[in-house]
Amino acid sequence: MNDILQAINRRMKYPILVKSNEQEIAYLNDISSSGGDKTVLVFPKVVLSSTQKQNIQLQEMIFKNWKIAGVFDIGKILEPEASIEFSMLLVQKTQPTKIRFGIFNGVVTGTRRRKQFTSGIFIKMPPLSEGFQKYTNSIQQILETDEAPLSGKDFIFYEVDEKEFNRSQLNARFYRPDLVENEANIRNEKWVRLNEIAQILTPRPINRPTKTLAVKDFEYPFPETIAKSENGTDLILKQGDILISSVDTSKSFLITTTPPDEIRASRNLYVIRPRSELVTPEYLFLYLKSETAQKYAARYEKGSVFRRITLETLVNFPVVIPSLLTKKQSTELFEKLFLLKSDDPIAEINKFLFTPQKLPQKAIQNEFITEVIESLRESKKERVGEILKSDFQEIERCLRVQAYKSCLILCGSILEVVLLDWLSEIDKKDYFESNDNIKLYAVIKKLSEQLGESTQKAQNVREKRNLVHPKELLKASSEINREVCRKVLSDLKDVLCQRGISKTA
Repeated sequence: MNDILQAINRRMKYPILVKSNEQEIAYLNDISSSGGDKTVLVFPKVVLSSTQKQNIQLQEMIFKNWKIAGVFDIGKILEPEASIEFSMLLVQKTQPTKIRFGIFNGVVTGTRRRKQFTSGIFIKMPPLSEGFQKYTNSIQQILETDEAPLSGKDFIFYEVDEKEFNRSQLNARFYRPDLVENEANIRNEKWVRLNEIAQILTPRPINRPTKTLAVKDFEYPFPETIAKSENGTDLILKQGDILISSVDTSKSFLITTTPPDEIRASRNLYVIRPRSELVTPEYLFLYLKSETAQKYAARYEKGSVFRRITLETLVNFPVVIPSLLTKKQSTELFEKLFLLKSDDPIAEINKFLFTPQKLPQKAIQNEFITEVIESLRESKKERVGEILKSDFQEIERCLRVQAYKSCLILCGSILEVVLLDWLSEIDKKDYFESNDNIKLYAVIKKLSEQLGESTQKAQNVREKRNLVHPKELLKASSEINREVCRKVLSDLKDVLCQRGISKTA
């Protein structure tokens, strides 16, 4: 067993996350008294990122005795018994010129371990996954040779200059190159702090039941009925409020109408109330859901079980000020994503997608609008999948009664509609309304790059559909049977899967 695994085993001799930090201090003193100019320390991530007084005291003790040479995420090493995330610090007596970082994204182990429940101590390391062993071996290489290892399938390594290291950020994710670059890109554009353009409110508990909106109620249009909660709060919701889960920032909701009753926010939500004409509620909502914003949140997230966004992070959250074009497109896209009420929502979405769009010039805003348009495409695919369910049920009924020709006709019709729709999106031209009279064979050929290995399957569906044409029917009747139909149906589903439509069965 290498030194790294021995260090993890040694940490397991001390109880995890007890109320006081006495055990953490005892562990730190134990390691420090062992001598040596270089060693590793293992702590729950929350201990290294928390601003609680006792954890700040522990962090100061680390800095007093050691210089940080590396910070490595080592994942949930106590799973499945506990979901606490851990970090490993490589520390030494001399100041390094480079600080190394590592993140492990794979599975540590799936084997249960014995636990002494009275003390909270976990004993005996279980068999580790191959990926985790490679990761710890790479950290061992840093410890022994100070050479930067290569990243692997389940992990990445990177480094920063010592001058760029922030003692208050003992979190490997904070220094991840793509997250650093993402924040730099935000700050290269005109931006403001979130609290400059919106109130950021936190619900407070009150001693009476109230109708309380929680994450489970996030759906459009606004829910007609909201259950009463025994744990009421003081924060009454208004039209234009943006709700964000404090535990998972990807879960959010925009209130687009005046709530029907006195509805309040649940305790695990932040409520963002826009108060500036610089942004619209729709833009701010979509921006905070965007990959750009989520990457920023990931860089500053706290916690070792749930990755939470703090109020401080939210207050200082940089919001790119949108152009008039970005604001206009945001409102239109939000409505098409969440509020479509027409009898033919697919046609409404296609009207937007088939029309060439003028994109914002600024990099972040361009990327933002492009991402939301892609979300609209994905939303349409889900809608199409739901619609096609009834068609596939009809195909199955045809197979049961041996209506094989009807089966092939339906399969061919589905293929033609889906591929013509796909080509219309790519060419920004509505081939359903145009006079081009484009043939299905040509559509498949034009989409061969997108279809990839499914190109021949699409041609197979087309060819078998053509067997029911009058001039082909007599000579091909012997070919139309259950096996042929099953093969056509299988090929069609593969083509739909390649398109991104999978919810059909």
